[in-house]
Amino acid sequence: MDGNDILLLGLGLQAPWKLVDQSLDMDKKPHELHLRVQAERVSEYPCPECGQLCKAHDFEERSWRPLNFFQHHCHIHAAVPRVPLLSMGSSGYRYLGPVKAVALRCCSSRPP
Repeated sequence: MDGNDILLLGLGLQAPWKLVDQSLDMDKKPHELHLRVQAERVSEYPCPECGQLCKAHDFEERSWRPLNFFQHHCHIHAAVPRVPLLSMGSSGYRYLGPVKAVALRCCSSRPP
């Protein structure tokens, strides 16, 4: 297991997502950890409505700021796929985030 595997495990990310780059900006206070994740462009993604696998329509660059990774502010960057909502035919699309589980965990663990 290497450092990338440990970071992925800590974030709760799994296939088709993988960590492709990481950097720690020590010039900022507090320090910032930037992680770039990506999924294979040929991968199929589950429809958020019915779960059926489908190809991505397009991708959009997005960033998230989950909880700190140790004492470092963490920023996750990814080109997020937009998939068709199969229940709506080709008229509806939704973006899928690689860190949906991470975001839900962050929201539920923050004090009210």
